[in-house]
Parts: sequence; structure tokens; C-alpha cells
Amino acid sequence: MRIFNTHSDILTDIQYRRLKGEKNVFRNNHLGNFSKGGVNGAIFAIWVDEIHQNNYLDWVEGALFALDEELKEQKDIIKQFLTFKDYKNAIEENKIAILLGMEGLAHIGEDISLLEKYYYENGLRHASLTWNEENLLAKGPKYSGGLSSYGKKAIKKMQELGIIVDVSHLNDDGFWDLMKITEGPVMASHSNARALSSHKRNLTDEMLRELKSNGGIVGLNAASDFISDDKSKQDLKHLVVQLEYLVDIMGIDQVCFGFDFMDFLPLESLGSIVPEEGSTPTPKDFLSEADIPKILNLMEDRGFNKDEIEKISYKNIEGFLEKILK
Repeated sequence: MRIFNTHSDILTDIQYRRLKGEKNVFRNNHLGNFSKGGVNGAIFAIWVDEIHQNNYLDWVEGALFALDEELKEQKDIIKQFLTFKDYKNAIEENKIAILLGMEGLAHIGEDISLLEKYYYENGLRHASLTWNEENLLAKGPKYSGGLSSYGKKAIKKMQELGIIVDVSHLNDDGFWDLMKITEGPVMASHSNARALSSHKRNLTDEMLRELKSNGGIVGLNAASDFISDDKSKQDLKHLVVQLEYLVDIMGIDQVCFGFDFMDFLPLESLGSIVPEEGSTPTPKDFLSEADIPKILNLMEDRGFNKDEIEKISYKNIEGFLEKILK
């Protein structure tokens, strides 16, 4: 079974390890899990925590450099793709296909041209306007208020360029502003249903229906707090309950995996999202890509057939990528 994960923070781990002098970080620390889980495609996202906002550009450039070095060192196993044709070529070459994403575009400020001159030219093909911060474009979930005029211009430019627009870190006002102006399908790369977990980054039924009518896609998030408000239900079984709920609203063709595994991240990289002592970022039996076969087996046990599992695992996201990437 092939797997595409629409949200991975592995690039943060790569960046931190390379700063300490390590090389071949992906091969030495992540390839084994990807192989066990059958993962051959992922969005590697750059994210800049609020504690790093003062040196935002340095952080972004460090991540870009780290990815470039990894790609040079490991041409035999990983390949960055910019177009859907690139993606298909990587799969045919039996390599892990990597799409570069960006959580938050605070750096561009009022200069929308940087989307093309800096980010697009550096290989960016996916972005959200904000991570969890308030910036000149948009606001994260803990703030009120919608998109600014610059945020609306940024969305227009992203869609002109063929950059995937991600709503997973937008607040509710921003989500609805974006859906009013979008000229193409958008993604919620790692969000669940708010009806089952009240986390502000989960989506209401109304939002999910809007994404469905937009032709968009939502990626199932395995983060414990996104599964249920009840800690006793923050487990793999209830992650599949979330999946079933998403499919009930979105349909079988517009749901994928956006697991957001974080077991590998050093505490110093987590900044403002350090988990409670004794807790795990995702369910204890679902900590990394190596555990993905568990959810596939549970999906089958709960009535998903082979075609439905394949759609959620990779076919749906492939169809979405083919529509957006130029």
C-alpha cells in the first residue's frame, strides 16, 4: 500500500540535526519508519514558532539549505517534486517524493512579490498564510478577524503560481474570507472534525461541507488533542472514528492522511507547543510512520474496502495535486 502524508515536520528535525553537524539525517533517522509504513510521498513543511519570529528569514533559509543538502546527499532515496509530472517520475523511480511547504508567510509582509521571487523560486509549492501567529496577512486560531487585503492578494498570487493553499492554521474568520475569494480547490492538510474534538484548528461541519463543495481535501490529523476532548479517547480507534466522520461529510474522494507525527522533534524545537509531561503528541500506539499499517488494518476491520483505503492513502491526494501543481 502506498501512503502520502500531507503534513510532516521532519524538515525541522533535519534542520536541528544538521546544525549539530549531522548529515544524511533522513536516511539515518526517518527512512526506516517511512519504509515500514509504506510512505512514498509527503509534504515537508517549514514552520517558524513565535519564539523565532525575530529571526524569521534566517530560520526559513536554514531550512531551505538543510533540505537542499539532504537532497544532494540522498539522491538515491528522496526527490523533491515541483510538478505532478515530477511526482510521478519520483514514484516510478521508487523514490520518496517530497513537496516543500510553508506554515505561515509572515516574512513577506506587504511585499506579495516575494511569493514568486523568493518562495516559488526556492521550490515552495504549498503554504498557509499563518502558522499560529497574527501577521500582516492573516491570523492564527487564537485571534479574531479575517484576512487582510495583503492576505487576499497573497491567495490570488499563490493560485496564479500553482501553490497549494492550506487552511489548517487559519482562524474561522480567515477561513470564510478565503473561501469567498478562492478560485480553485484548497487543502486542510492536517485538521479533523470539531464536532468530535473542540480544538480550534479542527473544522466545523459547515467548514467541511464548504471544502467539499470547493473540491478541496482534508488530511486526517493524528495529534492527540485533535482526536477527542476526552483523553481516554485519544487513541487509534477514535482516530478512525474521526476519519469515518470526515468521510461521512466530505465523501470518500476528498479525505487523505495528514498525520503530523512529532515523536522525533527535540523539545527545543517545539517552542510554544511542548506537550504535557507524560503525554505523547499522537496516540501511544501511533507514534510514527512505522505505525501506519495499524490504521490501515483498523480501517479494514471497521468496514473500509480496499478501494476506499487506497483512495484515502494516496489516490485522493494524487488527484488533488494533479489539479493544482503546474
